Amino acid sequence: MSGTNDAPVAVAATAEATAEATAGSAVPVDGSTTFEMLWSNQQDPSDTISMTIKFPKDSIADRPSVPFRESVPGSVLTIDYQGAVTTHLEPSIIFGATQELDFSRELIGQPGFGWGEGGDFNIFSVNVGDGGFNGFSAFTVRAPNGERYVLTSMKPAQASGVGGQLVGGQLVANDADGNATLTYTLDEAVAGLTVNEDGSYSFDGTDQAYRSLREGTTLDVVANWTVTDEHEASGSSTLTITVTGTATEQDARIAELEAQLAARPTQATYDAVVAERDAAITERDARPTQATYDAVVADRDARPTLAEVQDARVDSIVMAKDPVTGVVTLCFDLQKSDDFISWIAYGGGTLNDLGNGQFKVSLPLGPGKEWLRMVMKK
Repeated sequence: MSGTNDAPVAVAATAEATAEATAGSAVPVDGSTTFEMLWSNQQDPSDTISMTIKFPKDSIADRPSVPFRESVPGSVLTIDYQGAVTTHLEPSIIFGATQELDFSRELIGQPGFGWGEGGDFNIFSVNVGDGGFNGFSAFTVRAPNGERYVLTSMKPAQASGVGGQLVGGQLVANDADGNATLTYTLDEAVAGLTVNEDGSYSFDGTDQAYRSLREGTTLDVVANWTVTDEHEASGSSTLTITVTGTATEQDARIAELEAQLAARPTQATYDAVVAERDAAITERDARPTQATYDAVVADRDARPTLAEVQDARVDSIVMAKDPVTGVVTLCFDLQKSDDFISWIAYGGGTLNDLGNGQFKVSLPLGPGKEWLRMVMKK
C-alpha cells in the first residue's frame, strides 16, 4: 500500500464458466408459446403430418381470436412432411375458440375447441415443395398430395435440450487499500450476462443470441469488465464463458429466423420511413431544375411589354397563333337585318388579297335599309 490511493487490480472470475444454449424449455425465457400438432389422413389415420407453431409472448390470448387468413407477427411454423422439414415465417392461419383454453395441456377436446366443440385452427397458402397446405374446413387441411388431414392433437411443446441453464460466479479484484469499496461493471453489454455491482454475475445460455448454436458446437463469449474504487481508480479484466450448443438443425433454423424477425422494423416504423422518403422525393421533384428556370426566364423576356401590347391594340384586333399548329384562325358569322331586331345569316361577298398584308372584303346588300353585323366566334 502506498501513501496515495492504489487502484484495484482486477484478477478474474472465481472459476471458468460454462453454459449450455438450449433451443427451448418448458417455460421459454422469451415468454413464447409453442404448440405441437398432429394431422391425420381422413382416409388412412396411420398417415400423419407433424407441425409446430410458435407464437411470441402475449401475441395469443387464452381465448384465441386470429381471424381467417391472418398472420401473427413473429410467429414461426415448422412442417415435417414426407421426410422434409420446412420453416415458414408468419404463416396465414385461423385460430379461434369459443371460450378460454388451458394452454398447459391438450387443446383438442377442450370446451370451445375441437370437433363438436367449436372454434378452428388451420393454415393457408403455405407452400411446401411443389404444392401447398390450404385449409379445407374446420380443423381440416388439404396437403400438397391432395389428401385431407384432420387436426387430431394440438398440445404445448415439450422441453428440448437440457433445459434453460443459468450459470453464475464471482468476479475478483485486489486492492492494496484494504477496506476499499469496489464496484464492478461491464464495459459493454453482453447478451445473457448480468454483472452486479458486488461482482457477482449470472449468465443465461438460453438467450436468443445463442439458440442457433448447433448441437456440439461451442462459442467463447468474452466479456470485458472493470472494477472501480470509491476514488474512481480502476482496473480491468475479462470473463470468458464457453457456451455449448444443443440445438437440432430444425431448432437452430427457427432461432435464426426469429432473430431475423426481431431485427426487422415494425410495420409502423417501416411506414414512417417510407412516408418520409416519399415526402422528400415529392419535395425534390417539385423544385424546378435550372434548365426549367432558364426556359421560363427566356420565355418571359421574349414576350412583348405591356406598353407594346397596348399600342398594338389601338384601333386593332390582336390575334395570337395556336401554339400547336402555329396558325391564326379568324372565325366569325355575318348576319344582316333591316330593323336591328331580327338578324338572319348573310350569304355572299368576296375576299380580295390586295398584297402587302392588306385584304378587302366586299359584302353587297339589297335595296332599302339594311345593316350587316359581324359576330366573332371563339
